[in-house]
Amino acid sequence: MPTETPTQIPTNTPFPTLPPLPPLPTEAPPTPTVLAGTKPIYIYFIQKGGGGNVACGDSLVYYYTGKYRTDDVEADIKTALQNLFFYKTAEFGNAYNPLYKSKLNVVSVQLMDGSVEIELSGEIKLTDDPCDPNRIYAMLIATVRQFPGVGTPKFSLNGVGIKNYLQ
Repeated sequence: MPTETPTQIPTNTPFPTLPPLPPLPTEAPPTPTVLAGTKPIYIYFIQKGGGGNVACGDSLVYYYTGKYRTDDVEADIKTALQNLFFYKTAEFGNAYNPLYKSKLNVVSVQLMDGSVEIELSGEIKLTDDPCDPNRIYAMLIATVRQFPGVGTPKFSLNGVGIKNYLQ
């Protein structure tokens, strides 16, 4: 049987010395930003009867384009709109595309101090649904306003304000 032998407590044993702390920063660290290529580009379509404030009680729904934002907001707006104009079916899933009959292209995008002017070419073919002009306008606005620093865009089609075609 083991006998209990008292353990002697050492005296004056030095504690290990910790390394000195790094100096405190004199400036706050930079605020993290979203890097180009990490934030998706969306396009917006309509959910009919979605209870929203678009056109006739509809809602906007977004879809991922498979593309990411760059540092060039004008190019990103053009990419988003070209993707929106690419779809030629009226409905897919729960979404409705009132632009499905239209043939549109982006001629130019100019961003200046938060305002953006977008020149389109082609034609808008409206359906018989009286809600479609407002739906189209809402889709265009939402698709463009997803980008930072962009206010309400001004659209023209073949040199004329787009609202002239949405009547």
